[in-house]
Amino acid sequence: MPMLSGMMRQAAITGSSDRITAWCADRQGREWAERTVHGAFPQQRAARPVAPVGRAAAIDRDVQLRTLNELRERGLVDEDEFRRLRGRL
Repeated sequence: MPMLSGMMRQAAITGSSDRITAWCADRQGREWAERTVHGAFPQQRAARPVAPVGRAAAIDRDVQLRTLNELRERGLVDEDEFRRLRGRL
């Protein structure tokens, strides 16, 4: 609001409303453009995360195997579930 009241004060002093007109037109144009773009391109599903490649994949797999083995040792995962989960990796 302070920006608009400053523009109104300027228009009252200078007698010109060009700046206010340009500001309103810019704001309305931006809102119209955003609505048009959102209507033309509906929201898409989030992209699937990219799987790590090379050395990063090997390190990630090692960490997952280590974590899975710790869960088995604690008794939180039984042998059948451990084999099934390890097979997924």
